[in-house]
Amino acid sequence: MNMPRAMRTAHLAMLQDALESGDVRTADYAVSELLCHAPDDGTVEAACVSVSGEPVLAAVRERLSRYRFRHVATLGSAVGGVPMSVACRPSCGTLYLADSGKNVVRRYTATGAELAPLDCGINKPLCIYSDGQDGVWICDYGNNRLVCLGKDDRIERAVDFSSYDVLKELQGRIRYGCAAGDRHYLVFAAEKTGGSVWAELRIGQAACTLRLHEPAGDVAPARVFRAGGELYFFAWPHAKAARIEAATRKRLPSGHGLSYPIVRGFVAVGTHRFLLSGNTVIKLDAEGELLFSYSLEKELGVLGVSALSMATGKRDGEDVLYISDGITGSVYVFAI
Repeated sequence: MNMPRAMRTAHLAMLQDALESGDVRTADYAVSELLCHAPDDGTVEAACVSVSGEPVLAAVRERLSRYRFRHVATLGSAVGGVPMSVACRPSCGTLYLADSGKNVVRRYTATGAELAPLDCGINKPLCIYSDGQDGVWICDYGNNRLVCLGKDDRIERAVDFSSYDVLKELQGRIRYGCAAGDRHYLVFAAEKTGGSVWAELRIGQAACTLRLHEPAGDVAPARVFRAGGELYFFAWPHAKAARIEAATRKRLPSGHGLSYPIVRGFVAVGTHRFLLSGNTVIKLDAEGELLFSYSLEKELGVLGVSALSMATGKRDGEDVLYISDGITGSVYVFAI
């Protein structure tokens, strides 16, 4: 715990007294102070174990669940590997990493065992995502195509964008995407202008239809995420700080004036939202209110992290976040 021992002892004693006396306000204060310095290191939970049956205990445990964020595992490392994006297949919990350094898809089982990497003929994959129907899709930037991995991890389908006339004039190349069923929301680099555009792709049995969307004013989409059944864009308005923006043009958090530079991940778990901004994970409630923020360097106890992407999944029955690191080529697993 990163606080002086005397201060920790005092706050733990304050928490214990508040739990035994049923003083919710004091318990809430003590928990907040302890969690600000070391979220979910087990110390606060241990102090609650000896007390049972008190209404305040439920409130403290609820607060603990709100702030939970604990490093539980590190998956592999790859010299020369650049895990640009991570995704989890819901049916089996297998984790997939789009490695743009080695041009392969690295895989790990739900228990963390490493599987043989997949050589799918990809070139500089920038994004990998699940469609919610057990399909895993790769944005193959170098080959300008979208590739689907079936349940047997073989290429089930590939959409080649070099043949789409609407992209030829822009010299559009696929960068990022997300999906809901047969609808895919994609961001393309417009290499002719140096900007970007987003498009909706409908996957049909025989053919696919692509519809480009005009930029809203001066907002250039950079990333697109699907979380909690809603679609969000990470965009650069001029040179101002980047923000998360919903498809309805309603910003998140709505009305709170918060902005996040370098957003690289945005997921929903239950009623909470987790946003990866730089090397910080930000936890929001359903209304967009900031609950807590976690420094990856502080949580991991290291001085160098380059977080590239984030996905959610299950591990030993627990909800977890997977966060890839460009420096070590590893994936860090956090219980939430």
